[in-house]
Amino acid sequence: MHSFYTYAHARKTDGRIFYIGKGQDDRAYSEKNRNRYWHNVVNKHGYDVQILCDWPTEEEAFDHEKMLISCFRDMGYELVNLTDGGEGPSGVQRSEETRARLSEAGKAYFADPGARARNSEAQKKAYARPQARMRLQEGRAKYWADPEARALKSAQTKAQMADPEVRAQLQEKRAKYWADPEARARQSEQVKARMADPEFQAQMQKRVVKAVSGSRWVNNGIESKRVKPDTPVPEGFVLGRLPRKKV
Repeated sequence: MHSFYTYAHARKTDGRIFYIGKGQDDRAYSEKNRNRYWHNVVNKHGYDVQILCDWPTEEEAFDHEKMLISCFRDMGYELVNLTDGGEGPSGVQRSEETRARLSEAGKAYFADPGARARNSEAQKKAYARPQARMRLQEGRAKYWADPEARALKSAQTKAQMADPEVRAQLQEKRAKYWADPEARARQSEQVKARMADPEFQAQMQKRVVKAVSGSRWVNNGIESKRVKPDTPVPEGFVLGRLPRKKV
């Protein structure tokens, strides 16, 4: 049995995860040294413990904890974790000032290429475990099945994209990414690998059939295109598809 592990606490009332942690021995089951937000949730909903992954070293457990916190927050989970994870030693209660410093240290962590590489390896190890993948998939499915969660995520995304500075940063990142030949090569290999997967091909075929069955052809004498059945025929177009040109 490994010395360290990552774990999650989920509300007993609806199974929604509200805390991600790293520990050893019986830390996951202890209520000591928890922040007030954790106690607020537990007093109202109760909690269940989920052991997510075992790790041979504390450093790997910290890396996985950070990855999980980032992942669940990106999916819209309102975690009560006060930091981005990856702090030690285990079981120490910290002041708000110390937590703030650790939070800044966590941000600096991902600015280090070596730290990012270690975190990437931790993610690969985590996703290599079928049980871990299944739990994350179940969490995502449950999240997107909640209309309130989808509405909240939509509002957050719209607010972000309405900020010119955020849009500029995203455009700069995309431009930098696609200017890197190695990044383009990796993306190309990933796309080829997905398209070679029979299961993915079947999923894409279903989507195409669904899209085609819910549309109709129109043309303007020069080009043909599909429109939704409840969409009026665009000006200058008529119903029907132009004959395909012989090659």
